[in-house]
Amino acid sequence: MDQVIKDAKDRDEARMREIKKLRDKSENELKNLREKSDTSSKDAEALRQRQLEEASMELKELHSETAQQKEAKLAGV
Repeated sequence: MDQVIKDAKDRDEARMREIKKLRDKSENELKNLREKSDTSSKDAEALRQRQLEEASMELKELHSETAQQKEAKLAGV
């Protein structure tokens, strides 16, 4: 009888170790996914910022060209 109890206890402990191992693996995978997501978010934000800066520069150039055209028209009148 004691052997049956010991065997059951050993199986339970082995199951608990396996569950802990699987839980740790899942937590590590989740952590890695979060890190990748954070990196992707940072990359996307950097790209958005760069595009915003480029668009701002283009807008400034357009305003400058428009002002030059107005000055040329006024000088020609």
